[in-house]
Amino acid sequence: MIFIVYRGELGNRLAQYCFGRMLAERLSTTLLCRRIKGFPAVGPVVRGSKGVFLRSRRVLTAHRVCVDRLVNETQQSHLILNGSFLRQEYFAPHLEQIKHVWLRADRSVVPARMRARAVRA
Repeated sequence: MIFIVYRGELGNRLAQYCFGRMLAERLSTTLLCRRIKGFPAVGPVVRGSKGVFLRSRRVLTAHRVCVDRLVNETQQSHLILNGSFLRQEYFAPHLEQIKHVWLRADRSVVPARMRARAVRA
């Protein structure tokens, strides 16, 4: 199971969500996180067995992570993401999925001042 503790503002939160989602899919496990306003696809992804409590926990706070090693070492533990994971190599293989599925924006929640700018442009 992967938990995301969001840090920073919107851009950092979206990157943290994408990193957690990528790991959850590679591990075929559950992803738990808060929703992010304006992005309806961002939220908990439930897979595998629910309600399993594993005593082993690993907290990631570093910026640089070896994803392959992490996936191999994390099979039997909870993973808590509590950091900023903004590295192009994490996201490059999933770019189309990120743009069109994971971070599909809800245009109805765009603030009025942003809509006004878009109309003028």
